[in-house]
Amino acid sequence: MSRIKFFPGFIPCKTLLIIIFSFSLNILFSQNELRLQDGLYYTYEDFLKKSPSKKIEAPLKIKNRLGSASYTLRDEFGKKITEYFAVVQNDSILLSAKAVEKKLSSNKKVIFKNKKTDYFLSLGSNLEELYFRQYNNSKSSKYIGFGTATPTSIVFSYKFSKFYIFIERLELVSYLNENNRTDLIQLLSKKRKLNFREAINVMENFLELKKRMANIIYVIIAAK
Repeated sequence: MSRIKFFPGFIPCKTLLIIIFSFSLNILFSQNELRLQDGLYYTYEDFLKKSPSKKIEAPLKIKNRLGSASYTLRDEFGKKITEYFAVVQNDSILLSAKAVEKKLSSNKKVIFKNKKTDYFLSLGSNLEELYFRQYNNSKSSKYIGFGTATPTSIVFSYKFSKFYIFIERLELVSYLNENNRTDLIQLLSKKRKLNFREAINVMENFLELKKRMANIIYVIIAAK
């Protein structure tokens, strides 16, 4: 039975395709996504500077909290992480829910029912913005203890060093105007209260998430 011999400097065709495929994906993501160093960011200022305060010594366990859009983080000993503004691990970017709520406190409609241990996970980004989703509660939920919760979109902009939350249509329209993306306003209905699915569609277009997914599919086909 004959065997294939590999000579120095020779790369098998299959291996070459995998290398090209991986390289292409890295180019697609690195050119269009915000990259932060893995690590623990103690403060908002560290997060703004994109400079972690501390390295992650051992991988953290990240788990979605049942029935919510929030996540909990545990260290190697099982202790819940609470003291950091942001945590970045394997390109997953998580922000403290309580810290984000505090940053949005000027908007009196923002009512999150999060625990100190809750973190938001970024669901997408471009080079300047991070995109999150969260449930915002009604005033009755705050004062009576029960009520409705509405899914909302949250964006952090490095360009403006500011958090944005979109509850009303006007808030998202204002944000699009501020970023010279008036073309996306046509994707919204005229209702005052923002339709969450419309907001998702706008943000996915704003961050070009769908376009990047199409490019990835193209690269996969090309690699075959």
